[in-house]
Amino acid sequence: MFAAAAALLLALSHLSAQPTPRIGAAELEDSLDRLNTLGSVLMMAAHPDDENTAVLSYFARGRHMRTAYLAATRGEGGQNLIGTEQGALLGLIRTQELLAARRIDGAQQFFSRAIDFGYSKFPEEALEQWGRERLLADMVRVIRKYRPDVIIARFPPPPGDGGHGQHTAVGHLGPVAFEAAADPNQFPELGPAWQAKRYYWNVFNFGRRPGDPLEQKPGRLTLEIGDYDPVLGKSYSEIAGESRSMHASQGMGAAQNKGEQKAQFDFVVGDRATEDLFDGIDTSWGRVPDGERVGELLDKARREYNPNHPERIVPVLFEAWKQLEPMDGFWPNEKRAELLHAIELASGLWLDAKTAKWDFTPGETAPVELTLVNRSKTLPIEWQGGAPSKAPYNEPQKRKIDVQLPTAISQPPWLIKTPEIASYNYADQSLIGLPESARRSRRSTFQLSSMASR
Repeated sequence: MFAAAAALLLALSHLSAQPTPRIGAAELEDSLDRLNTLGSVLMMAAHPDDENTAVLSYFARGRHMRTAYLAATRGEGGQNLIGTEQGALLGLIRTQELLAARRIDGAQQFFSRAIDFGYSKFPEEALEQWGRERLLADMVRVIRKYRPDVIIARFPPPPGDGGHGQHTAVGHLGPVAFEAAADPNQFPELGPAWQAKRYYWNVFNFGRRPGDPLEQKPGRLTLEIGDYDPVLGKSYSEIAGESRSMHASQGMGAAQNKGEQKAQFDFVVGDRATEDLFDGIDTSWGRVPDGERVGELLDKARREYNPNHPERIVPVLFEAWKQLEPMDGFWPNEKRAELLHAIELASGLWLDAKTAKWDFTPGETAPVELTLVNRSKTLPIEWQGGAPSKAPYNEPQKRKIDVQLPTAISQPPWLIKTPEIASYNYADQSLIGLPESARRSRRSTFQLSSMASR
């Protein structure tokens, strides 16, 4: 005998057209694995397309870690093979290319305020243009906000050379940011200090072919990142090629390589690892005070998951939600949205919002049509708000609402104020580091209810 009831308020984000989300068994399985993994990786480099997408894909898709890439610039000084835009407009394009890449490889994206002013020969030139303390503050801000367990540098620490002054500048400043983020006396205005476990450099292997011998050094870690994932139907290096090909303005179309692919990492600062970058790091719910029960429930959901009947784990996920909802702290707050996503996927629920036209005048009221589709044959879904109504299986339920649009015309937050020489000014300092404006969302009139009875 089992009875459970839960209610969740669903949030509607921007009512503009959004890319079709990843759905289906592969996405739900990944979501369940991610819910059971509490580990975090941050990669840092200078420009869009500097990131190692294979390493990002390996940690995000393969090991289900919370993974992110911090690019110091938006690539305003690069080439443009798809149009005539340069400068800030090219930065807008390359920002969207990075976000498209992250949707494929599963990582998140951050930026600093630095502007790519073109090729520089020396790191001193880049830091002078950007403002060393300004860039350092941005790196510390992201580290403290994101709270990575492991930081991976794409360019070497001193006295290494990244081959480009901006590359080298970020590589040299990274270990300083690692230490500063952990020091409460430095940049106290940027939030509580955060001590990452370790900082490693992802050693260059440009031009290496499968089977070529690797250079071995004492303490160097080697990870196999080209494994095949039968659920995704691709290897992580194939996903990486797909992700990297999003950098269309730079002509970065990349092959989806199959077979072994090694990544090597040299220790820089922090706690030295012996076999794996996550040596000694608890990535279970045991790292969360009173989180054991949540972990048990999520582990049960993963074990009982049947791709042909995903709805059967919904009661367990709801029970995990009830345990998680009142909890506070970094990881509970992070996992809440992931759990909601898993519930949506397992229940087969589809929500959509659309308007009859694409353009509106600032301040205008926009009529929006909301659609709910219950794609589960066994779960009772009830649409509340106004007159509650049950949603029969696979029959679209529609409602209409009016949305008052803001009076101000939208503008990328880093372009609202005139930039300094090679660094953006933000009117809203809380948006520094984010790829776009913080997504404004409001509570909707949707309420999802599920009742499982004997």
